[in-house]
Amino acid sequence: MAKNIDYQIIKAATASGGAVSAAMLVEAGVSESSIRRRVKAGELASPFKGVYIVQAMCSSESIVFAAQLAHSEAALCRFSAAVRLGFDAKAPAQPELLVGKGSALQSGLVRFRETRSLPSVDVVDVQGLRTTSAARTLCDISWIVKPARLRHMVETQLTRKSPEAGELVACVQSRRRRGVKGVGRLAGILAFMLDDQPVAESILEMRLYEGLASVGLADLVRQFRPEWYEGIRGVVDIADPVGRTIIEADGRRFRQVTQAHDNDRQRDRVAAAHGYLVLRVGYQEFVNRRDTVLSEISKVITSRRLASTQNVVSA
Repeated sequence: MAKNIDYQIIKAATASGGAVSAAMLVEAGVSESSIRRRVKAGELASPFKGVYIVQAMCSSESIVFAAQLAHSEAALCRFSAAVRLGFDAKAPAQPELLVGKGSALQSGLVRFRETRSLPSVDVVDVQGLRTTSAARTLCDISWIVKPARLRHMVETQLTRKSPEAGELVACVQSRRRRGVKGVGRLAGILAFMLDDQPVAESILEMRLYEGLASVGLADLVRQFRPEWYEGIRGVVDIADPVGRTIIEADGRRFRQVTQAHDNDRQRDRVAAAHGYLVLRVGYQEFVNRRDTVLSEISKVITSRRLASTQNVVSA
């Protein structure tokens, strides 16, 4: 009987690097008392609550599999992800995993790092382990490594097409739009490396407008003229006057985006002084992360509309 139980435990843990959850063992027909006996005997280790590692199957990856069983949204990140993805990088002393803000688990075996945003487009499966994508990994380590080292890594990975240039630009644009710090150095490197052709901003604007309409925002205003804007650039691409939100489509080349950044920031500050939030969307970001972009913008507009309505009621 014991041999049959041991077989079921090993079978359940085979697909996850020797790690297994209590729920998986119960589903395999292993009783809680059998689990406790094996923990006491040292046959099962419990690095996280409700998760075990079969000692006879333990490997260097077992703790990572265990961490991902304990936290289903966790993903290998930074240099742990870089090594897993085949970058020319050195593995850290402890595996690093990215988790949602405020959800990190305590462990002396794994280093958890928190993030406010980990969309599905930023995660890939590498031999059974959730791992940040090549583009997200480069963004996450861009402020850690020295400039010369970062240039080498970016050039090497773009040559290998892991990630594709468009994917990396999209990731940088997304993180800039959300105000994430630390990608400026990477943006500067890409500005010199890439020379992709610009897309007519009117085309991007129309695709963005149609996309927002498809997620329930058909009442937004195109070519909106705020009362404080004057001159040639006196209108914005798309706006929600109710929630005071502006969406700008940017089809310029990445090099030009970098050069024009100061002008954009000045316009954004003027808009902010009048109570408007400006969201900027680049072409590569929209092409490579369309669903994520539309979802993020929709949430912001909905939230600001609700806040505006509540302010009117309270007044």
